[in-house]
Amino acid sequence: MSQDDTFVGEEILRQLGGISRLQFMIGLKSVDTTGNSLTIRFRARAWQGINCCKVTLLPSDTYKVEFIRIRDYQPTIVNEQVDVYNDGLKGLFEAVTGLYLSTK
Repeated sequence: MSQDDTFVGEEILRQLGGISRLQFMIGLKSVDTTGNSLTIRFRARAWQGINCCKVTLLPSDTYKVEFIRIRDYQPTIVNEQVDVYNDGLKGLFEAVTGLYLSTK
């Protein structure tokens, strides 16, 4: 995997607050940056059992955000939003999961 393959995922991670903040606030379990997307799994108890979030950059320079519940290795998409702007990622994550990414 080249540096260009992870650039988009790393930028999404930064827009969500960075790896340190995510580890502290939601118990970040794993991070996967693949092509134009970022997938995070976390330990915190979110609404509707959500324990995974996938953010994908779309050609329109907006994001598709999928909130996923994984049980017994079976993923279920609980909520999906498209055309999310970068400045709306944190707010959307907090609204859908009930978990906070900042102390404000």
